[in-house]
Amino acid sequence: MEPTNDPIPTNDVTPLLVPATPGTSFSPNPPTAPITPEVNSAVSSSPTPVSATAAPTEPTPAVALTPAEATSVPPTVAPPVKKRSRKLAVAGLASMLVIGLLGAGYYFGYYTNSSFVYSQSLANSGKGLTALTHEFTAKSKVAAQGYTGSGQYKVVMGDTTTDGKLSFKADKTNSESTFDIGLGANRVNVTLRTIKSTGTSPDLYIKAAGLAGLDSMTGTDGLGSTLQKYNDKWIVVDHTLLDNAAQQATATSTMMLPTSDQIMDEVNAAADVNQQYLFSTKADKAVTKVIKTYGLETVDGHRVIHYTVGLNKVNLKKYITAQNEALNRSKLADWIKQNKLTDKVDSSYQAALKSVDDVKTTDTFEMYSDINSRLVYKYRFAEDKNPATNYVDVGLDYKNKQSLPFFVNGVSADSSGKTNFNLKVTTQTDTKAVAVDLKVTGTNASKYTVTTSFSFQPVATAPAIATPTGAVQLGEVLQQLGISDPMALFGGGATSGTTSGLPANKQAIDSKRRVDIQSLQVQLESYFSDNDKYPTLAQLNDAKWRKTNLPNLDPTALMDPEATAAVLASTPASKVYAYQPTTSAGQACTNVGAASCAHYTLSATLSNGQLFTKKDLN
Repeated sequence: MEPTNDPIPTNDVTPLLVPATPGTSFSPNPPTAPITPEVNSAVSSSPTPVSATAAPTEPTPAVALTPAEATSVPPTVAPPVKKRSRKLAVAGLASMLVIGLLGAGYYFGYYTNSSFVYSQSLANSGKGLTALTHEFTAKSKVAAQGYTGSGQYKVVMGDTTTDGKLSFKADKTNSESTFDIGLGANRVNVTLRTIKSTGTSPDLYIKAAGLAGLDSMTGTDGLGSTLQKYNDKWIVVDHTLLDNAAQQATATSTMMLPTSDQIMDEVNAAADVNQQYLFSTKADKAVTKVIKTYGLETVDGHRVIHYTVGLNKVNLKKYITAQNEALNRSKLADWIKQNKLTDKVDSSYQAALKSVDDVKTTDTFEMYSDINSRLVYKYRFAEDKNPATNYVDVGLDYKNKQSLPFFVNGVSADSSGKTNFNLKVTTQTDTKAVAVDLKVTGTNASKYTVTTSFSFQPVATAPAIATPTGAVQLGEVLQQLGISDPMALFGGGATSGTTSGLPANKQAIDSKRRVDIQSLQVQLESYFSDNDKYPTLAQLNDAKWRKTNLPNLDPTALMDPEATAAVLASTPASKVYAYQPTTSAGQACTNVGAASCAHYTLSATLSNGQLFTKKDLN
């Protein structure tokens, strides 16, 4: 189809706030019923006299009439309506022609006008996405007491196939996930529960069934028989282990994760800016501009108008600036300042502005607007050299306002083969249910197919999730597997002191001691980074001081597993943790004047009497 050159309006066109029902078309009002002409039946009772001698102009039938008939029956007179019928017919045809012209004008001048469709599809899509974003980030609208979900997957790679199923449920604090995993000829069923704890992380409970056949799969003799001791039994990972693993990962950083409220506030702010710039046709704001219009096409079953779209560099810089200003106004800005990231954010903003200068007139993408829904159906971003075999489609396969199926489809091909990627995320606006479907196929030397689907939705009644009883400590299981120092898996092991050869319960207690000491070290280093000094022993033992200055410290980390109080000692001793802060000269410190605490030693006395120690990183 030859491209058209419809001008794109520089001002907004009032969008259709309610998209038209897909498949509908303009239907003009039917013409009014034809009017039956009135016939005047009143005829004079005195017929026109006829001369007895005058010859009729046409022969008459040889029928004798009586005098009465001749005087009482009037001659038949044809009603004079022919001219009027013609006039009405002409008027009807003219009306139909006008209506037809109006319909054609509407269809070609408005309904399928590329300028109107472009403007309306952008405006409607922007408003819809913004409204959806605000709805799903508003806490006040979330009345759910929990969530449930289920799904399945299948992986086929060559002659190997594996599959599985999963289910999920959660209330506001706890969760449970179950997995049915196919491993060759074996199937393993795993249940995972998270239970809220007094620490930052939850307590983690794991139960697995079907472990006996793992020897043949792993090639490790005795592994399956060892694990069989714990088949279908609960194993607990104490929250202190998880807290320590997370803290060790950020031991040299003071950065804390932003809150959900801070993130959601920025997401909403960004959505508002997107609507103003990305989905606008205003001359002073529109980031995109039409380079070429191809007219009506049928794409994936949708009647669309196809455009090649480029970027307006001036407005693109305005858009980046508006997003930066929205970020600075959002609650996330507080987190940025607290974590001293302002300079990095500003640097990223300047770099983004500068990158706009490199945008070329050939940097374009394809846009397809649905003429029925008046929404953007999809965008296509393709490689310049091979656009048919290397591209990514992002769009919305709109059906109705209750079901919004967003999709990302991609194709990547090279000399080694071809990969197809199809992801669809369907949101039900009425129930807030979300379904995710993914399929990836590869046709290279090692052919493979990965398919997975998962759905979850909020529920009004919180699911029942109980804390398991009789759970075995993870340390005991790891000892059975030959791991003499379980803490090596959770943050660096001991600087001194080992407990191999002790009973499993003693080793589990000593593992907890190591976790606590390492957790304390992370918190102390975080405090030093902000204050250039460590706390005194008295400060660290003060609950009010800790709440203000170390709000992320779990108080139980100060208490030895066999102690009765969360109090640190000034010297190492059995069943108590010790904290020994000093000045840079090794003297007692008070954090008054020059007597600042510059170093420290943390220690725990293990079950065999040895010390597990951690020193400052200063």
